[in-house]
Amino acid sequence: MALLPLLNYTGTFSARRERHFESSILAAIGMLCQQGISASSRSPNRIVIVSFMILTLLLYQYYTTFFVGYQLIVPRKSIYTLEQLIASEMTVAIEDVSYNHEFFRVKMRKTFTEREICELQQVQLYPQRTIQLPVTKGSPLRESFRLSLLRFKSIYMVLARDWSFDSTGRNSTQGMIGQLQAKLVDFSVTPFALTTERIPLADFTIEIAHGTFYTVFRHPKSLNKDNIFLHPFDTLMWTAVSAMFASVAFFLGLSIVCSRWRNQDRSYVDLFGEQVFLGTVGILSQQGFHDHPSGRGTNRLLLFVGMGFSLVILQFYSTFILGYQLITPPRTITSLERLVDSELKMSVENLSYHRDFFNRTKNPAALKLYQTKILPNKFAFVNLSFGVQLVKRGGYAFHCETSYGNTLLIEMLTEREICDLQKIQLYPQRRVHLPLVKGSPLRELFKMNLQLLKERGLIAYYHVRNYVPTPKCNKESTNHIEPILLTDVKFAFLLLAVGMAASVILMALEIVLERTRHRWINVPEGFVWLN
Repeated sequence: MALLPLLNYTGTFSARRERHFESSILAAIGMLCQQGISASSRSPNRIVIVSFMILTLLLYQYYTTFFVGYQLIVPRKSIYTLEQLIASEMTVAIEDVSYNHEFFRVKMRKTFTEREICELQQVQLYPQRTIQLPVTKGSPLRESFRLSLLRFKSIYMVLARDWSFDSTGRNSTQGMIGQLQAKLVDFSVTPFALTTERIPLADFTIEIAHGTFYTVFRHPKSLNKDNIFLHPFDTLMWTAVSAMFASVAFFLGLSIVCSRWRNQDRSYVDLFGEQVFLGTVGILSQQGFHDHPSGRGTNRLLLFVGMGFSLVILQFYSTFILGYQLITPPRTITSLERLVDSELKMSVENLSYHRDFFNRTKNPAALKLYQTKILPNKFAFVNLSFGVQLVKRGGYAFHCETSYGNTLLIEMLTEREICDLQKIQLYPQRRVHLPLVKGSPLRELFKMNLQLLKERGLIAYYHVRNYVPTPKCNKESTNHIEPILLTDVKFAFLLLAVGMAASVILMALEIVLERTRHRWINVPEGFVWLN
């Protein structure tokens, strides 16, 4: 905007440049405020005015959506910790129970209304205490409980490096399969999937869980690479709008030709440039008609119809921009095939389980994914923490075990980044069993007790407790208006840059032509132009 007064100022050859500079500043402010202006007769000024009028129209749509969205969304809650609660100006009410009396040594009461209950926010003040079931003094169950704990203490745990899928059949003791095959352990607390090659190596119990291997990534905001300002209408609609305004420009030009005898003091270039071109753009961008229209009442009726049509079309156009900022964009990457066709890069958790899958699979989509996105990538197989960092950076999809991977996602990602998360299933989830040494006498005992735990719901309970679910998007705790990125509005700035460049070029040509004309034409001394 600061360049517009400078162009008008340098393009003026009169002695009253201060007055022209003041008018240029007022014109720039007027266009910024969506107000019509009177343009000069120079071509560079007309081009830069048209460019700036369109830029302000496009950016104004984004600017107004924030104020509308600010009234529609739930206000952000920013008090989550004890320190933030102390720093705020809120008073604290404490429940009237003996536990709080013991901690604070105070007694406070307050009654909340229904409206105040909706505004409540909880903050953890001190670590929660562990609650244990007490036993009656001298109870015979006390020794039974102690005996059970001593039995658990006698279990010796051996930590293995990996599942060691590639060591099956080699009697390797580096992985869990090798330790079971060599009978170095009695059973494994890490469940296995039941496969044909493992049946002769170990005995299996019942199904106790299933693997949760998923591919997680931050879904791109938009997969459409076209200009965002062309999204509201389809091609046929844009063609109809262009034809409508072309008709308005045609009839305005026809009116100028028919009434040329009334404007003989002005050339066709000035009339067509100011009334036809700038007038049509002013109607389209809701800037108004800057000059007195030439012609009869039919010309004014045409302008009235064009302005009404532009007003209605602009309302439909602006509603799309508003919805684009408030509504969460649709998730289009929902299958393995679409993940392969996307521009996302791919990384996999460095586990032999995943390497074994890609070596065995016959799925063409999975093979194409492995050959096009995993093998060429320098971060093909990485650890869990680095993979989550790639997801946080954006543009990366990470395949991992989400039962513990979701914990890192919750810790490392912000609430807005969590709302962008999307997960897809790369392959069917395997059911896992607890394995024992081949021919172990504990097999039936394990199967019976595990079946009892399963029937009573304890396995499902611990599955829900230990398997961290996928983090959910909490739209109520954050200002969920989609941010406006430079890539979204780059076309508007590109249009303004092209208009300014064309204006500078035309201004330079006018200066060169003006100086050349004064050199070629020798004006006699005392000569005075009549016009």
